[in-house]
Order: sequence, then structure tokens, then C-alpha cells
Amino acid sequence: MTKYKVSYTPKKVPLVKTKFRRIKTKIPVPESISLFREMEKYETDSMYAHEAPIVWDRADDFQVYDRWGNKWIDFTSGIFVANVGHCAKEVGTAVVKKVDNKLIHSYVFPNDSRVKLSKKLCKITQMDKALLTVTGSEANDAVIQMLQRNKKGEILSIGGAYYGSTAGCRLLSKNVIDESMNPDRISYKGIAGVFLQAFRGRDAKFMPYNWVRDWCKWAQKNNIPVGFDEMQSGFGRTGKWFGYQHYGVQPDFITIGKALGGGLPISAVIGKKKLLELSDDLWSTHTGNPICCDSALAVLKIIENQNLVERTAARNNWLGQLLRKTFPNYKIYGRGMMWALYTGDVKLTQKIIEKCAEKGLLLVSTYGPAIKIGPPLTIPDEALIEGIKVIEESFKEVIN
Repeated sequence: MTKYKVSYTPKKVPLVKTKFRRIKTKIPVPESISLFREMEKYETDSMYAHEAPIVWDRADDFQVYDRWGNKWIDFTSGIFVANVGHCAKEVGTAVVKKVDNKLIHSYVFPNDSRVKLSKKLCKITQMDKALLTVTGSEANDAVIQMLQRNKKGEILSIGGAYYGSTAGCRLLSKNVIDESMNPDRISYKGIAGVFLQAFRGRDAKFMPYNWVRDWCKWAQKNNIPVGFDEMQSGFGRTGKWFGYQHYGVQPDFITIGKALGGGLPISAVIGKKKLLELSDDLWSTHTGNPICCDSALAVLKIIENQNLVERTAARNNWLGQLLRKTFPNYKIYGRGMMWALYTGDVKLTQKIIEKCAEKGLLLVSTYGPAIKIGPPLTIPDEALIEGIKVIEESFKEVIN
């Protein structure tokens, strides 16, 4: 991992003015250097050096601001969390109202918000039960344990995909499947579950349609639970409520998180009753936090009231064509408002991401060979076009 250097000789740079972004000074801002030195001293390298050296002061819809007058178009959604935009008014109102009512924690004692959210999630997915958790890793880890309780055996997962940072999630990399494997040639004996994703997070390349359907049919024919990690692909991001819906299948479970809370930490496992009833001790201290539940309910309401799923689906072809036209020499993967520009070069990708930050555009540093594009679903077309132009400019400057 390349560390950003935070010590340099400040120098004047031209003022860059555009409609949606503004960079007044070199990044990092001179006044922020002491903060980065403190981070370097007290935080692990993986935290302070992972993303561009930009100190977030506030965020609004599709834009991020620092305290020194700079602003960026955000193509990260805070790692695909702000589907309904940063600090959506309805989410903020729900949080403030709950705090004013003096309920910020209830452990697993019942609260109205938790029941409403669980019911809503089951209705949206047409599934039986929900287990509310806190992080995506926790939700995926809970699924792993449920699958093992249902039947001892191996859990098949997609090779090269990321499921989380817990020990259980990392063990999923032991038994992987890929596009070259035909399920009919695999023995179902000793298999406890199949854990799919609509696309690998590293490049937003969707798994083949028939391949996914074949694995789902094979698993369910052999009474093996099959489901999807929907952390990045959920809540309208791909033009459907969830990524699995692109394949015309009904899984036994899905895991959700990220965009669910609108910026607050909440995740869940949703699935069929038989499997979810094996989760009797998989909740934790902050399961079903009332503030996070109200935030999630507000997110779901925004998605429905603003027709964000439909609006994202409608922009799919237009955005895909724009990316392919702008970058004709590179592979473009994705759907809806989740795309990846595949450069095939890790170092080049990172240099472009850094250059974009200098020009007022935020991209996720995946330290991989693809530039991921995932702005809030609420971003206007004009800002989306401007951001893509910044990537194009950065390509030319870095390569030349």
C-alpha cells in the first residue's frame, strides 16, 4: 500500500472553479499537515494512509467539503453507503427526533423502530425473517454460523470476492467457485451452503446470468441454502432493489448493510424461516439500535418516494454508453450506478485516483486494477458528466 506523503513545501496553485467542485490549494491543505502527523502517530497505517489526504468537514448529497473552502464531487458514496445522498434531510430528521425522544439504545429490549424495520425488510424482499446486525462483516459471519448449524460442511463462495474482515468471513476464501465451474459436476455432499455476489467488489463485473441461475437451481435442488452478499449491490445501486433480482432467482437468504443506514451502522440477514431460526444467539450489544433503525426506515422511504430504483435503472444505458464513449480503449463493467473502468494496472489506477482528488473528484482507493464509480443515486446528470470529465482529464495528464 502506498502512503500519501503529508509533508511538503506549500506552493501557490491556480484557483480551480467549476459548478460542482472547487480546489483552492494543494492537497493536502497546509493547515491539515499537523492533523495527518497526529494520525500517523496514533492510528494504524491502514487507516490514515488508505484514502486521499482530504479532511472531511461536512458532506451534502453528492458533495464533500473540507473546512478550508475546498469541495469535491463524491463518486464513492462513502464506500457505497450514501445511496440517498450524504446527510439526507429525512435521515437527519429521524435521528434528531429519536434523540429528542431520549432513546438512543435499548440493547435487545423491544422497540417500535426495530419491529417496523424488520417487517419492512421482509416485505421488500418477500422473505420470512430478519436478523438485525451492525456491520456487513457481522451479518455475513452470522450467515456462516447459521449455515453450519443447519448442516456441517463447506460453504462455497465466489473466488476473488470480499465478504468481510472477521475470521469467519475470511475463511470463505478456502472453498471458491468461479465462472469456469459447472455445478452439475460438483458433489453436493459435504456442502453446507453457497454464498454468491452479483458482482465482485473489485471491478463491478457482474457474474454471468446463466451461471448464477445454474448454481441457485443446483443448490436448491439439493436442499443447500444459497444466498447473496448485497452489501454493495443493494438498495437501488444497480437499478434493482437488490443485485440478485437481475437473475430472476429467489435466494434463501441475503445480507445487507452499507446503504441501509444512510451513514449509520446497521446491517441485517434476511431469509427463509428455517435458516433464520438458527440465529438465536447471533445478535450483539447494538443489534437493532433504535436510532439506526429509524435512520434505515428513512432511507427506505426516500428510495420509494423519490423512485430511486427506477431512476437508476433509467440511467443505466445512458451512463454505460457515456463511459464507453469516453474511454474506448478500456473495459467498462457495471450496471445502474455502480461501474468500474478497468485499467489492468494497479499503479496507474492509484495515480489517476490521486490526480482526480487534486481536481475535485473523490474515488475509492481499492488498490486494484479498476477505477470504481459509485456516486449517490441522487447525483444530477450534470455533476455526473463533470466527474467523468475529470477522470478523462486525469487519465491524459497521468499517462502523458
